[in-house]
Amino acid sequence: MRKELTGIQWLILGLILAFIGFGCRAAIKPTGEPSGIDYRVTKEAQLTKVNLYQKDGYWWVDVGLKNISSQKQVFRVSIEVDDWAPASIISGGKDRIPLELQKEELVKVMTLAKSLPKKLAIEITPY
Repeated sequence: MRKELTGIQWLILGLILAFIGFGCRAAIKPTGEPSGIDYRVTKEAQLTKVNLYQKDGYWWVDVGLKNISSQKQVFRVSIEVDDWAPASIISGGKDRIPLELQKEELVKVMTLAKSLPKKLAIEITPY
């Protein structure tokens, strides 16, 4: 003898399947950024963008910077997360091409953190 599902049982079954399909992210909202962010930016640069994301098991930081000085400039971008040593990248790529006046550049820095950092420090200095 077959037992038919009632409306409430279909609702419960649907909610269970939705929870399984969407995973825990539907019930728990993850934190999107570290709790402590420290910015140290030289007067020759302007910070235009900061993006923190995970790729290949490590956390990356995209830093957008703009040259607001009166001359072409190369910048050093240093990122420090939690208790790891700082990682530094020089703007302008391998050739360290100076950034033109009022121009922007996006610098991508890989950190050694494998979990969401609790502390993030970004330092931009002239090179």
